[in-house]
Amino acid sequence: MSEHFSGKEEAVRRTSLSHLLSPYRPRSAGEQKFLRHATFRAVALMGFITYFIYCNPEYSYVYSYLQGKYGIGTGRPLIPKLLKLEKKKTPDN
Repeated sequence: MSEHFSGKEEAVRRTSLSHLLSPYRPRSAGEQKFLRHATFRAVALMGFITYFIYCNPEYSYVYSYLQGKYGIGTGRPLIPKLLKLEKKKTPDN
């Protein structure tokens, strides 16, 4: 019965949070793939947020100011608009 519990300290060490998060522990192929994918998604999210804040004149004071003062973004857009809003016809018009 004592042999059953003989490797308990090693098992506890291998499953401890400090061991799992250690930068010196070799990562498995699955962990490396997951970390690359997570890093890519984080960078893409930050890029989308930055684009929305700085390149959306309706929501960005900085971009609106630069557009008015220097004419930035008034020419042909780099990314074409695929959807265009139509003006709603009201009985007053």
